[in-house]
Amino acid sequence: MNLDANGKRFPRDEDPERVNRTYSKRFNGRDGIVRENWEILPEGMTYHKFRGAYFRACVVNSKVNPLDYLNFARSVLGDRDESTIKSYQRFEIKPGSLTKI
Repeated sequence: MNLDANGKRFPRDEDPERVNRTYSKRFNGRDGIVRENWEILPEGMTYHKFRGAYFRACVVNSKVNPLDYLNFARSVLGDRDESTIKSYQRFEIKPGSLTKI
């Protein structure tokens, strides 16, 4: 799917909440187009669970400095909302999980 060709690419300065709402609908929503086309996603995986797992894998793989955690989170997630970032801190990577390709 080409976002530019379909007029669906957001500008780089778009409000992260709008982006999250839009992609959450595509991921979890009625059309379920993301879930149908991404075979790697297990049943019950939601958009925010996916983001949280992705973020935790980034933290584990980068061995980020705890003092720079928020800046790192903002750069990875593109989201400045501290409550969202803090909610993703509870995610844990299951031992033996593949976090690098």
